Amino acid sequence: MKLFYLLTLLGMSLVLSPLSAQVIHVLYGDLKPGQQKILDRVFKPRLEDLKALEQVSKVIQKPKATYLDLMEALRSPESIGVIFLGHPAIKTKGVFPDKKIIHGYLMDADGRYLPKEILSGANPQLKFLSIMTCHESAVLPLYLNSLPDHVQYYKSPTHHIDGLANPLYEFTSFYSTPEILDKVLNDFNKRKYDDFKLLSNPKVGTLKISIKDLVSSRFSYGVVLNDRFIGALYAQKTKRGRLLNSSTYLLDIYQGDLTGNENNLRIFPDDPNRPRPLGLKVVDDILLEEVRLNDEIIVSKGPIHLGDQEFFPDMNEGLGFLANEEDFKRSPFQSIWEGAW
Repeated sequence: MKLFYLLTLLGMSLVLSPLSAQVIHVLYGDLKPGQQKILDRVFKPRLEDLKALEQVSKVIQKPKATYLDLMEALRSPESIGVIFLGHPAIKTKGVFPDKKIIHGYLMDADGRYLPKEILSGANPQLKFLSIMTCHESAVLPLYLNSLPDHVQYYKSPTHHIDGLANPLYEFTSFYSTPEILDKVLNDFNKRKYDDFKLLSNPKVGTLKISIKDLVSSRFSYGVVLNDRFIGALYAQKTKRGRLLNSSTYLLDIYQGDLTGNENNLRIFPDDPNRPRPLGLKVVDDILLEEVRLNDEIIVSKGPIHLGDQEFFPDMNEGLGFLANEEDFKRSPFQSIWEGAW
């Protein structure tokens, strides 16, 4: 498919089908065994109430959910709601009682940190979202900043054990998780989501992104098209667990991702403000070699040194050694790459 054909598709309006397929996705990310046992006992049986709703076609549960599973649930045109239950990764500093969280991320079941802009990829028909995690007042705000306005967010029940409202001592009681289902069921019974119609959102292209030297196996580079998250670049490994020096990523583009005018693409490190305990910033650096939209080249003057360190990338920060140090030295530096077509 050539670029001119892709752009021609932009003139097509999104089609609303009279058929309705309302799907609710329930995803279980990184959970401790005890948390999972509680959910199996008090939360999962209540999902039968969701399945019984006449407006819901099915409830899909995904154990050990990865970031790709969450992306698929958010972007699927059949999705009416997404519930994500997980445990966060946090870094702290200080000592009790003033010990504080300095940054936190949601984690998928593979131990990867979910990109902060992932919620911006929600499809236009998604009605509601709920995220259940501990320390949510410290972890969730940067995620929810990217949640589209049309999506209703259901806050999970939280409890503080110190009485000081310190997020470090803020926990979600997994025994209380059915409370969120009560809110969802109440809104369905009030016919709040009766306006759902299946949105036709065909795939219209593929981005091919080639990079070198991505060494962080937990943090990613986000890829955002027209302010919509379409994918992440995580370090890839061989079957033996060795990091691949050079990696290629294929990201799908759907009709709803594009605009009728100029399309803007951004590739950026998801962790630019991630500090170490000593106050230093720790950010991976990569060489962006090529970006193709189907057969059309968007990045033609690679490689580009992409990250947040113009000098001494990846040095003395525990991210691994550079396999292409000379390429970094002679490549133009950008903290964020942006391109348009």
